[in-house]
Amino acid sequence: SALSADADHDSLAEANQGTCGKMLLELHSDHALGFPMPDGCYYHQDSSGGSDIWEFFLLFGKQNGLAPSTTYHIVLNARATDLLDTNSGIVEIWSMDDVVNKPLDILEVGRAQANKVV
Repeated sequence: SALSADADHDSLAEANQGTCGKMLLELHSDHALGFPMPDGCYYHQDSSGGSDIWEFFLLFGKQNGLAPSTTYHIVLNARATDLLDTNSGIVEIWSMDDVVNKPLDILEVGRAQANKVV
């Protein structure tokens, strides 16, 4: 079913692993220890920029985040529609250090675009 706004899973305080299970299909990395286990996830829809953008958050415990020089793959539970085009980004991933004490401190950004239309 289509994702809809959910006031029970839209903030840092409400993050949980069950929400990760709703959002994610697969997690993979080339690190010897695999993909780190998220402590929890949450999501919400941001309409502040004039268009609706879904934001998904994966939270990791201290010393259990993403490692440098490692390839990660995240498969979201999503479906493309006829609104998808190859000119605009469809996924943007921000790696952040501490969302509580440094909420604007972005360490790395990754972007993905569709390679074909639906």
